Amino acid sequence: MLLKIKEFFCQKYDSFDKVSRSLIIACGAVFIFSFICWLPTVKGIRYSLRFQSVDSGKLCVESRVLPHEKWPGMVRLYVDELLLGPKMERSRPLFAPGTRETMCFVRDGILYVNLTQDALLRTGSASEIKAGADLFKKNILDTFGRIKAVRLYIDNKAAYEEL
Repeated sequence: MLLKIKEFFCQKYDSFDKVSRSLIIACGAVFIFSFICWLPTVKGIRYSLRFQSVDSGKLCVESRVLPHEKWPGMVRLYVDELLLGPKMERSRPLFAPGTRETMCFVRDGILYVNLTQDALLRTGSASEIKAGADLFKKNILDTFGRIKAVRLYIDNKAAYEEL
C-alpha cells in the first residue's frame, strides 16, 4: 500500500519540470517555516463562555484564549472574563456593566465568589439577575470539572443558595 502511494507521488513529481519542482519545494519550505514560527505565538488555553442572546434568549457560545495559569488562578481569570461580558453585539452580559469580583477562591471543590453591588443593578442590556447567576454557575461547573459547587455572594450576602 505504501509502495503504491510512493510510486504515485514519484510519478507526479517526475512529471514536473525542474522549475516547477523547485517552486513546490520552496512553497513547502516556506509553509513549514511559517508554521514553526507561528507555534510559539499561541499561548494560553481556549475556553468557551456562554451568554444569553438578546433576540431569542438562547445561549450563544464565545471562545476566548486566556493565559495559562496554575490552579486556581485560571478560575479567577475565567470569572473575570465572564464578568466582562460578551464580545458579540447581540448577546447579554450576565450582570450589569461594572460588576467585578471582590473575592474568588476555591476550597474543597467549592468556588466562592463575591460580586460587587453593581450586580444588583438591572440595566436594559444585562440578563435578569437570577438568570445571570444561573448561567454564571453553569459556565463555571461545565468548564471546570474539579469544581463541584459555586457559592455566589453579592455585596457579601449569599445569593440564590438553592442552586
